[in-house]
Amino acid sequence: MIQKATNLFLYLLCLVQIANGQDVRNCKWGMTTKQVRALEKGKFLMQKLDNLMYEVTADGDTYYLLYMFKNDSLRVAGYGYKETHVNDQMYYVKFLKIAEKLTMKYGEKVDETEWNNDLYKDDPMKYGFAASMGHVTFLYRYKTENTMIALALNGDNFKCTLSIYYYDINHLSEDKTDF
Repeated sequence: MIQKATNLFLYLLCLVQIANGQDVRNCKWGMTTKQVRALEKGKFLMQKLDNLMYEVTADGDTYYLLYMFKNDSLRVAGYGYKETHVNDQMYYVKFLKIAEKLTMKYGEKVDETEWNNDLYKDDPMKYGFAASMGHVTFLYRYKTENTMIALALNGDNFKCTLSIYYYDINHLSEDKTDF
């Protein structure tokens, strides 16, 4: 019951965000660093060059949130999952939960998962471990009128990285970064 209420709340929040013309969180593409700082309610960590960094909480988990600007114009925002797990499979479970919520919010995903070592490809219970070893990059993309969203789980040297990036579609080719 609580999960259904949470999902309904997220869906309604999405409708409000779309109705208000927001591209990422409470912000619109093209906003200045000053405008974003005035709107962002997360814990401010730092401003360095054309980037603002915050710590935010979503669904009970902690993330780093990075806003990236070019010529003082918001172009990219990214969340980095801050939580740590002893069992790497928990990163994959979290990836799937986030994917479910993004699919509810933005519609169907494009799955661009890429395996570069098939050792664990047929064993979903080891997908988190495979990601931590760099055997696979799980990558789901979503798209709205103004925004491309990329959810990624990858890793190297037995460490997983879970991130979500939001890109201004109008500047995607010049601003796209690697995961």
